[in-house]
Amino acid sequence: MTALVIRGFKAMGMTAFITVPAFLGLAGWAMWVEISRHEAVQRDPWPPSTALGRPARSRGAERGN
Repeated sequence: MTALVIRGFKAMGMTAFITVPAFLGLAGWAMWVEISRHEAVQRDPWPPSTALGRPARSRGAERGN
């Protein structure tokens, strides 16, 4: 009986050694896919007039004056 229990624990350890990393990888991949589909991630977060490194345009420049 003891040998059977020890073999069972070893088998569970081997199963966990394979399934836990596989599950974490699958969960990470699923999160990556869902986040990359989100609109906020795909578009530019800064409008061109407020982007860093660019001077702000005046109202006259937007109207073509």
